[in-house]
Amino acid sequence: MFSLPSVREVIAPGAAFTLVTQNVDGLSRRALAQLASTRLELADEVAAISTAAGSSAALLEMHGRLFDLVCTSAACLHREQNLDSPVCPALAGTENVFARDEPEPHIDEENLPRCKKCGSLARPGVVWFGEIPWFLEEIDELVEKADLCIVVGTSSTASAV
Repeated sequence: MFSLPSVREVIAPGAAFTLVTQNVDGLSRRALAQLASTRLELADEVAAISTAAGSSAALLEMHGRLFDLVCTSAACLHREQNLDSPVCPALAGTENVFARDEPEPHIDEENLPRCKKCGSLARPGVVWFGEIPWFLEEIDELVEKADLCIVVGTSSTASAV
């Protein structure tokens, strides 16, 4: 089947596209996948998107992924996607605590989410305040090499309140 080159390939032959996002909700990944399924010229670019936790040529989720569950044990560091809501029974209803201005419930440690591989505590796979965002060196390299960088919807600064 014959296909025309993409607009990007016509304007900048051999150029690459990388989306760097601060979003943790997975919507950037879903949007790129949907574009790839509806626009043939994006298929090669989006094909590089990885479902693993590591780096991807087309998508860098610098603040992690909300629906990843990560082991807190330095010896394990198992990571898996978890779409359960709540992620464990003890957390049922806690999403409404702040909306109703109720005190935070006490949850015993043994009832918190656990790593399925080693049994250690598990946490959401997102970058919290005070932690270093992912892929900073790779992002710096991309920015240094880029002919064009479009920054949308961010001040590029953060502060702890």
